Amino acid sequence: YLHELSTFTWIAAPVFIGEYFMTEVGDEMDQLIGSLSELFDTSVTSEESDKSKPEPFVIPEGYKAFSEVFGWVPEAGDSAVRIFDNPDAPKLDPNWIWPREETEELVTAMRLGLPCRLVGPTGSGKTKWAENYAAVTGRGFYRISFSESLFLDQLIGSKEIVNGDTCFVKGELPRRMEVPSIILCDEVSRASAGINMAFLQRFLEPGNVLPILDTGEEIIPHEGVSVLAADNTLGLGENSDKYPTANVQDSSTQNRWGATILLGYMSEESLAALIVRSVPKLAGAQAHRLARLATLCQNAYMDGQIPLSFSPRQALPIARLAVEFGSIERAFKVNFLNALDDDSQAVVQGFFKTIW
Repeated sequence: YLHELSTFTWIAAPVFIGEYFMTEVGDEMDQLIGSLSELFDTSVTSEESDKSKPEPFVIPEGYKAFSEVFGWVPEAGDSAVRIFDNPDAPKLDPNWIWPREETEELVTAMRLGLPCRLVGPTGSGKTKWAENYAAVTGRGFYRISFSESLFLDQLIGSKEIVNGDTCFVKGELPRRMEVPSIILCDEVSRASAGINMAFLQRFLEPGNVLPILDTGEEIIPHEGVSVLAADNTLGLGENSDKYPTANVQDSSTQNRWGATILLGYMSEESLAALIVRSVPKLAGAQAHRLARLATLCQNAYMDGQIPLSFSPRQALPIARLAVEFGSIERAFKVNFLNALDDDSQAVVQGFFKTIW
């Protein structure tokens, strides 16, 4: 058709077609684009915006924020920690330094009511963690030291003659379970087979109900009771050279732990900070050197070079003695060196000379 038009028409045709497209087809395109814009509109109304915002963190009555209790916001976000008011709660060690990752894991697991096991070498702060946790949450602290010589009636109670009558007298554990308490099962791998079967396995069931076999009674624990174990081994027979009295626990006991948290020694920086806080009269440089010595001795202990570990139990008395003696070397000798055999002394003296 265009070929039959005049030159003028040939030139004008594209203009005409363009105008037609812009007016007729263009209107339809505008409508289509408008519809697509509505379909894919990502703008948010004020009502939708309010819904998308995270709800503010509200602390229920009787609770405190994790960040307020421990001093930092956990990686997963702040949470509520239940606070009780047991008058027998221990006092918080003001110089205590919380291990962050392990604390977050333990607090979460215990909030869920899981029986927790804290495993680490001697002197890593397991018992101290439990005691300070009881302090900041307002609970009593009860420590059960397990051994082959621990009998069930020592834990639960026994029949006794009172005013001429035979009656059952509750032991310390049932009484502690009636009030908010942290119950620490210390060195639980040393428990006898009888204690494992008659007490521990049932006690670690959900709810931590304590059966009194002599009376048929069951002690339902207070809502503020949490069960925590502290041990040097996993109960698998490992590290038998360092902890020869630890027993191998069968799988029926192992499976009852809701959480197993591994706690190593304090970092060198944290130990130095603890020494400075606890013994401010000791020079800061000496505190850092003492922390370095502790690290070397801990590594030697784990490698089997020396028979004794070196933890805050040694570092803090050495720091205090050094202030009194005016000599870090004399304090170290009195507290730690004299307790070692000749071969171990040679190893540790090498560490001391390297640092000082």
